[in-house]
Amino acid sequence: MKGYKLFLCVFLMSIETWAQDPQFSMFYSVPMYLNPAFAGSRHANRVMLHNRIQWSNQPGNYLPQSLLSFDTYSNKYRSGFGGTLMYDRQADGAVQSVWLNFAYAYELRINRNNTIRFGLQGGFIQQSLASKIVTSQLSDDGIKAGSVSPVFAPKVVPDISAGILFYAKRLYVSFTTHHLNRPNFGRFASSDNGAKLPIRFTVALGYKIPLILNTGTAGMHNGNPTMMSLTPTISYRKQLSNDQVDVGLYWAYKWMIAGAWYRGIPFKQFQRTLASGQIQNVQNNESIVFLVGASYMGLGLGYSYDFTVSTQYSTGGSHELHLSYVFRTRGKKLPKSLPCPDFEYDILRKASSGTN
Repeated sequence: MKGYKLFLCVFLMSIETWAQDPQFSMFYSVPMYLNPAFAGSRHANRVMLHNRIQWSNQPGNYLPQSLLSFDTYSNKYRSGFGGTLMYDRQADGAVQSVWLNFAYAYELRINRNNTIRFGLQGGFIQQSLASKIVTSQLSDDGIKAGSVSPVFAPKVVPDISAGILFYAKRLYVSFTTHHLNRPNFGRFASSDNGAKLPIRFTVALGYKIPLILNTGTAGMHNGNPTMMSLTPTISYRKQLSNDQVDVGLYWAYKWMIAGAWYRGIPFKQFQRTLASGQIQNVQNNESIVFLVGASYMGLGLGYSYDFTVSTQYSTGGSHELHLSYVFRTRGKKLPKSLPCPDFEYDILRKASSGTN
């Protein structure tokens, strides 16, 4: 009973901390998680699988986060449709969340080179909470055994988000507000404000700089004049008092992509308490992220590694693996290339043009 009461106390004090969204280093590789306005942005059927292992040498804190998505586009209605399913576990599996969302985006072409998209997302979040309760004092080998038992039945709450995306020939700007209805995970009262999921604001932008142009008319990049490019990009997100910035540079050449970026806010400090009881100011430097990726015949593959530079934690870094596939869509009119880093667009142009 003491352990059970202690767990409840920790739960009540920490619920606002738990009510934070998962984050992905390859944010552009989970486009509908970044902004529902990306639904159908490839004007083709597209499926994605994304997995993140957070802080690999502390497996008891964060377990792998997995995201599966599918989206498509309707030329007739100038609309994109998509769905996202995500599974997230924290605190050694004690807090488990399942996110199911459906996205709709309307595409408005301002002129030949400028497009704006409006996105709306609705769905549900199911959260369950379990406690480590010892079921037997000793096992056969003399080690104390235990199991995960539910403390509360899973709770399902609605979730609504919206976003807007503008892109030109080389520039894209994305703005999103997630959890507009502030889903309430309160277990004891409907007015439990501490259990409401805070609104998350995300801004992302990038600018594509062509380095080498394709002057030929055949081959893998038929229809896409850029063979080599650099894309500096920045992303800022804020949820309650927690905010973070990603600043990076992506290099793409034919079927390859590589990049590196920095996560943190170097001019912002937070406080931590040392073992001696002293209070120390620490700069908000979180990690340096490295990325490699490739694409072939509609199949895209990417990998990133977060090298933690924060002096507060020894994490072992984080890993992300991305797998995507764009289905061949012959004869379908494609949009102007979004200047976002990705693993699919050049292959999509080839598939649509019917070249081999």
